[in-house]
Amino acid sequence: MTKATELREMSDEQIRLVWKDAAESLFRLRIQSTRSSTCIHGCRDLTTACVHTTKFSVLATTVYTSRQYIEYSTVDQFYAH
Repeated sequence: MTKATELREMSDEQIRLVWKDAAESLFRLRIQSTRSSTCIHGCRDLTTACVHTTKFSVLATTVYTSRQYIEYSTVDQFYAH
């Protein structure tokens, strides 16, 4: 997984691609967790992976959204004067 500082250094397109990859991974993990409900240890590992992937996806979305908010607020201040 990528750290928050690494995400902040990425371009918008890179963040979108990383987020898309995380969303696809989360989908696959959720499918896998429903299929392997017989093994308790396997479910724990899959649940942990799902939680980490979800948190990463939220982090990527937060970084991207905050960047867009800063960009738009700067443009608004420019046109206000």
